[in-house]
Amino acid sequence: MRNVLRYPVWQGHYLVAMLEIKSGTMQSKIADAEAVIRNRMLSNETGPEERQAIQDALNALKFLNR
Repeated sequence: MRNVLRYPVWQGHYLVAMLEIKSGTMQSKIADAEAVIRNRMLSNETGPEERQAIQDALNALKFLNR
């Protein structure tokens, strides 16, 4: 199977958190995804498109975490 994620370093973690339906584990999945995404933000390897995707993902996780 071909990897279809544009930013596989962090998008896999993001998708796991977004697709979690069990409230008992949702918080830890969100925290894990946020940590991985924030680490990626510290990298000098991100371009403007990825930075926008990162911001969008963090906003979605913040909304989900309400």
